[in-house]
Amino acid sequence: MVKRFRSYWGWTALLLSLIFVIINSLIKGIDLVIRGVTDTMLLPIAIVGILVGWLLASSNLNGWWAALGGGTLGFALVMGQMGRLGAPLWRVIQEIGRILWVWLRWIETRKPASPEALRFAWGAFAIKTSDAALSLWYWLKSIFLGFPTYNYLANRVFWGIIIWTLALGFCWALRRYYRPLWGMFPAGMILGILLTYVPGHGRLWAFLILGAGLILIGLASYNEQEHHWTQKGIALAGSVRAN
Repeated sequence: MVKRFRSYWGWTALLLSLIFVIINSLIKGIDLVIRGVTDTMLLPIAIVGILVGWLLASSNLNGWWAALGGGTLGFALVMGQMGRLGAPLWRVIQEIGRILWVWLRWIETRKPASPEALRFAWGAFAIKTSDAALSLWYWLKSIFLGFPTYNYLANRVFWGIIIWTLALGFCWALRRYYRPLWGMFPAGMILGILLTYVPGHGRLWAFLILGAGLILIGLASYNEQEHHWTQKGIALAGSVRAN
């Protein structure tokens, strides 16, 4: 069994699948409790976050640079997915591509590229961005003043950031330090708090977090021991893999 999965891609796929099970269980709990936030909104963020987190943890970047790069990418993705900026931004990109294509064909057609559609698309994107920024600002301001109010957009962005941060942190803790509990604990804690609002519901997701987490702990422990053997040059590591 170990020999079958010990190839890099098989082993990585197994670990990432277990991380996904844990984060998806939390997402199901959020979908069950939080108004205006659905699992279909959060799943793309979780999947991309897991892949990016694993790539960052596998790279030679230190923690600060990885956090900066992952945080920047995550904020852009969350604002696009949860802040509804994805469609306006894609329209801007399409118009830029259209203008570039017209310029490339200018020698043949002698037709200049019209920037009007790009101006319109950029204006729509700027309005959406400013509306989202103001909405988040008023929400944060209400929290600091001690009178928090429900804000639909801020609520979506908040949970998107939570899922992205958890995905990156989970992969970093497992890949760099062999500590899946560092990702499993916050996911389980958040789910536990959410399920207090719906007694008797969501037990399956809690069991999935526990089950997948226990498997991850066992696999990470084995992986850490084998890494230690490899570092020390102990011949026993090869014999364990062969069994």
